[in-house]
Amino acid sequence: MRPTKRDQADLRAFCREICYTPRNGGHSRERGIAMGLIDHVTQPWKDWRPGVSTRMRISALTGASSLSIFEQWVDPGLGAPIHWHPVKAVLTVQAGAAEIWIEGQSFHASAGQSALISAKRRHSFRNVGSDKLHMLAILASPVFEAHFDDSAAPVHRWGPDPGEGRGPR
Repeated sequence: MRPTKRDQADLRAFCREICYTPRNGGHSRERGIAMGLIDHVTQPWKDWRPGVSTRMRISALTGASSLSIFEQWVDPGLGAPIHWHPVKAVLTVQAGAAEIWIEGQSFHASAGQSALISAKRRHSFRNVGSDKLHMLAILASPVFEAHFDDSAAPVHRWGPDPGEGRGPR
């Protein structure tokens, strides 16, 4: 399947967001936001659900204006419940084996494979292997927002506002 013009525009926006060459000792200014290196090793881990550990890499909290990137380590048999985001998302398997479900279609993915998920499409994933599943997720928003089938309130994470973390965990 060929990428659409919209997909190509999204990729260009992504590259403008994180694929720049820093100047002035590792810092540069883009759209009024100080940009620089981020040490992912020091970023905290959060347990979103039992058996699912998450580390945010890029978000509004790190100065991003158009995307968020986070990693998840998932125990065998576990994953993310059915949910949707108001923006496009990409799920990439870094290690392990996953079953990714998107609007009624199920896909088996292994290391090096990604799923592109359109905005407002219900999806989920689970670890179908015997080892930990390592996933990388990219959302086309600097603030994580998810709407879960089993909850009326959306979940917000990594936003600069005091209401961050509303909704179920």
